[in-house]
Amino acid sequence: GGLFGKVNNAGYTLKLTQTRVSSNLIGAYNAGGFIGSTDSGSSDASHPFRMEFNDYVGFGVINSNYTKVSGSKNVGGMMGYASNIEISADNATVKIETSVSGSSDNIGGLIGAFVNCSKTLSLKRFQFASQSEITGKNNVGGVCGYMARASMDGGRYNFSFPENTEIYKIPTQSEFEKEYIGSEYSGH
Repeated sequence: GGLFGKVNNAGYTLKLTQTRVSSNLIGAYNAGGFIGSTDSGSSDASHPFRMEFNDYVGFGVINSNYTKVSGSKNVGGMMGYASNIEISADNATVKIETSVSGSSDNIGGLIGAFVNCSKTLSLKRFQFASQSEITGKNNVGGVCGYMARASMDGGRYNFSFPENTEIYKIPTQSEFEKEYIGSEYSGH
């Protein structure tokens, strides 16, 4: 990760305020712009690791040869693998301005794999550069490559593309017209 390779601290909080990370990160598994992987080290979901963003926090500089995140599996613009974590960005603008690539599974613009998280991640304060490219083999997503036993909320103003001043959002399932509603899958 741009700041930490792995964080394994149940009950602790990492606060990032007015932080910009610009790196060319290359890893095999669990590569992320800020953190490669998180796991509280506890199976007790009541003691997650917490990550709090304040004011402005960003990763990357778009159209730069020196800011990208790449790896094999679990690769994300913010985190490669996030488990048993709470992320709060209510008091911040978080910008992810980088391309993300992986040669295998679970590649996401924000998080590669997001699992076992009891608190919903609100994306309403996150912004993604429209020039970012997210590429991989399996489970590739603009926001998240793979999610299990976790949830994200799109809010109303998630994706802001300053180039054309349009604001995009991740719709909630109830906002889809009936003929376009997909199905949910819960694997074992």
